[in-house]
Amino acid sequence: MRKLLIIAFVSTAVMASTNYGQSADSSFWTTSGQSSVLFSQLAMENWAAGGEDAITLTGMANVTANYAKGAANWDNALHLAYGFSRQGSDPTRKSDDRLEFTSKYGRARSEHWFYSAALNFKTQFSAGYKLPDDSTIVSQFMAPGYLTLSLGMDYKQDDTFSAMISPVSGKVTFVQNQDLADAGAFGVTSAEYDTSGTRISAGETMRAEFGASANLVWQKKVMENINLSTSLGLFSNYLEKPQNVDINWELELNLKVNDYVSATLNTQFVYDDDTRFPNDAGIMIAKPQFKEIIGVSLTYQFF
Repeated sequence: MRKLLIIAFVSTAVMASTNYGQSADSSFWTTSGQSSVLFSQLAMENWAAGGEDAITLTGMANVTANYAKGAANWDNALHLAYGFSRQGSDPTRKSDDRLEFTSKYGRARSEHWFYSAALNFKTQFSAGYKLPDDSTIVSQFMAPGYLTLSLGMDYKQDDTFSAMISPVSGKVTFVQNQDLADAGAFGVTSAEYDTSGTRISAGETMRAEFGASANLVWQKKVMENINLSTSLGLFSNYLEKPQNVDINWELELNLKVNDYVSATLNTQFVYDDDTRFPNDAGIMIAKPQFKEIIGVSLTYQFF
């Protein structure tokens, strides 16, 4: 029943968004889209200092579509990224993988405050492996997948800063890989086994949480041709360990050389109490996660 209620709620939200978009006047829309490719290569032959050949390629695309008319405000963003790397004689491996969509609708209460509802969905495109073991899958499309629905108040200070505070948020974690679900990956209920090791009940492929969330976004042109943006997402589960707050902090710095060439720094810090890693004693514990990408990119502004 819980799964049916969640599916019904999400379907209703999607249909409402679709209908609103169909009736909206296109003259009130502001859209933007940008794609970039980061490439690096290292090649050596008879190099006395040692080292290995390496190659890295990462593609990214960001699309936004924002609507504003009277008291209504509707922001939509799609972020895509995929990259791979190869070092020496090792096989080619995934180095970046992101699929994320965010939609936020608000009605103005005052000049800067909005009653708002937001939806965020994120997952990855392809399987990830427990390196250096290239046969054990640790993630794939919709394993995990995250869907967060939030109701609250959104504060907007022009186009530079926004902060949505939501005391009512639902978060659904999907693990659509039965082996990972059986292992209890990403916080879902694991499978049960009898004393002989025979599985008597399968692991759940979905986990629902109810809590509070906050999402803060700041972006600014700090100098000529230098743009900085950062976002912080927080979620606390009211029903289980509310003090263990999930954190997702991202930072992006763009240095524009000309219309086609730019340098980019991307960092992401994640703490999720439901994502566990083995410590030195082999005990599974939550650990901070960090990712950094630095590169020179070829950028195309397609609208």
